[in-house]
Amino acid sequence: MIASATSSELRHVKDMVAHGQIQDGLAFCMTLAQRYPADPEPILLEGQVSLDAGLIDRARSAFERVLALKPESIDAVILLVTALVRSGDRQQALSIAAPLLVAIDKLTSDQLDSLGTILAFCDEADHALHLFRRAVESDDENPHKLFNLATVERMHGQLKAAEERLDKVIALTPDDAQAYYVRAELRRQTRERNHVPELEHHAAKFAGRSATLVNFALAKELEDIGEYARSFTALRRACDSERSRMRYDVDDDVRTIDQLIREHDELSIRGAEPGYPTREPIFVIGLPRSGTTLVERIIGSHSRVFDAGELNAFPASAIRMAGKLMNKSSFVTQSLRIAPAELGSAYIAATRPQTGGTERFTDKLPLNYLYAGLIARALPFAKIVALDRSPLDVCYAMYKTFFTGAYPFTYDLRDVARYYAAWTRLMAHWRLVLGDRLITVSYEHLVAEPEFTTRRLIASLDLKWEDQCLESHTRRDAVTTASATQVRRPINTSSVNRWQVYRDELKPLMDELRKLNVDCGD
Repeated sequence: MIASATSSELRHVKDMVAHGQIQDGLAFCMTLAQRYPADPEPILLEGQVSLDAGLIDRARSAFERVLALKPESIDAVILLVTALVRSGDRQQALSIAAPLLVAIDKLTSDQLDSLGTILAFCDEADHALHLFRRAVESDDENPHKLFNLATVERMHGQLKAAEERLDKVIALTPDDAQAYYVRAELRRQTRERNHVPELEHHAAKFAGRSATLVNFALAKELEDIGEYARSFTALRRACDSERSRMRYDVDDDVRTIDQLIREHDELSIRGAEPGYPTREPIFVIGLPRSGTTLVERIIGSHSRVFDAGELNAFPASAIRMAGKLMNKSSFVTQSLRIAPAELGSAYIAATRPQTGGTERFTDKLPLNYLYAGLIARALPFAKIVALDRSPLDVCYAMYKTFFTGAYPFTYDLRDVARYYAAWTRLMAHWRLVLGDRLITVSYEHLVAEPEFTTRRLIASLDLKWEDQCLESHTRRDAVTTASATQVRRPINTSSVNRWQVYRDELKPLMDELRKLNVDCGD
């Protein structure tokens, strides 16, 4: 009989980890692995602890060792895929996950849910939807699995089903603030049909992040029904609460942007050695809530273009390659020492396997505006489409949106103003340095004259006109961004000048923008 670790030994590891003794727990896992060399359980536990602690390379090694001992371990495969995704190796992760997608009958409900979560993160929303549905079939009272299914139904535009699912989640777990927030975003609320009393009750009862989320939901629903003063009060509570938990200084971001303007100049971009010669990528950049998803959907409606979503491939490739240069200078400086062709090639490889099936693809990571100079060096034939939206509309739109783990400047009106002013300087710099490589699209022009603006955009991308580019709202494929519900509607001007009903409340924003010499257009 093969000796195995006892349940008490494994529980001892978990107890140590629960008390914050991560390194002691990992050391004991190694002791158990040496004591029971044929037992994969201690190694699997070592990998799980490492993964939770952010020790991704160690976790990956542990799961590979488990699979060497027990190749049929589905749990180890799913955890290895998770580690690969977290390390940025999405291509290998999807390759390893692929066999599980043709053998889902062998997966438990929990395994289906875990694999679905990974695939949703990798923008494989179609597979994720199927997996979450199967997970819920055998466990339809589990609020976590119901919530996951609802979020992917939202991505697919199945909004009625998602709302019913979230109603059930809330009935099962009334303290799930995330469910209230997502549900509020699914549709425009009406005076006859809304959740305002329920949200007001929980906003007064909840604390911390839960209160933040419920107040964001309450602000959204109150705005929908025209209760603007009450809406902004709830919004201010939500943003103040979120900002109070952050250690963030917007001046750090402003300094980085100003350094980009100084160092990523015309000489460093146009005078660089040749980049990687491909016309595949079309980058769509801009501040969040500026219309980037709408433009991506328009371009991706073309038969020769695949919209790949918000890829982190370019920043991840640049950061990884800059880190290998072993120089103590800042990333902004260091990144100019990366061989452009190598960076371009690494980026294309990192977008696979989703890309490569069509002649062109879009990459709609808004923050690529920080990397536009590097993109121009590394991919000299790539197109870069930049969205521009009126200052007060885009600043207010960012302020009223909860961004999970991103855009920390959006929770304070003066931070928003300072960042927006710096972003404006950066975009003016890119227009000067990149010239006609940068295609600017005005959100206001797009929604006011959709056909004229869309035809001009498609032509600037060297694509032949196709009528379906005007029908992007009819597409049924998944949308993974905060605009998932809005882009299902025909292009309209309803969001133009939305800020005006909050003119008094947004005065600190306007005052700061004017102080920074930004024309508010008011």
